[in-house]
Amino acid sequence: MTRVFTLLLLALSTVSFASAQDQANAPTEFFARRVGEWDTETTIKPGVWGADGNQSKGSEVIEWSLGKKFIRGNGKSQPGNLESMFMETYDSEAGVFRSWFFDSNGSFPRNEMIGRWDGKTNTMTYKGTDPNGVSTTVILKLTDLDHVDWTGTWQDKSGKVLMEMVGKTSRRK
Repeated sequence: MTRVFTLLLLALSTVSFASAQDQANAPTEFFARRVGEWDTETTIKPGVWGADGNQSKGSEVIEWSLGKKFIRGNGKSQPGNLESMFMETYDSEAGVFRSWFFDSNGSFPRNEMIGRWDGKTNTMTYKGTDPNGVSTTVILKLTDLDHVDWTGTWQDKSGKVLMEMVGKTSRRK
């Protein structure tokens, strides 16, 4: 019985160690795959915050920043001459990514986003809630080294969808 218990503990600790190792490698793995120059395509579906919806194309440059503790992205898209930027880091104490987004329209999200990386599915899931109770979920799927597909959903306190977006980014060669 003691031998079985010892083997069980060893097996569980190996799984925990592997999981901790995966999480420890998450920032390097994710950030290294995001750094580069990208072409972007975004579709805002018709909805509460945009009756007609919208489509845009643009570019984004993502670079290491602040001693490789952050990545910083700067983008431009048309129509509308929109400029955007984001900063993202990994909070090793909390085991989560923290991201902040800004654009020249003062658009959403108006809050910090908390990201969790799943290295098995190459998926980053960000969630946040702004001061008005609007919740945001953005999911990035790194389909390969040169492509990212993403979705974003904004909902009010009652769960009503206010805006949905889908997008694709392709690394410039």
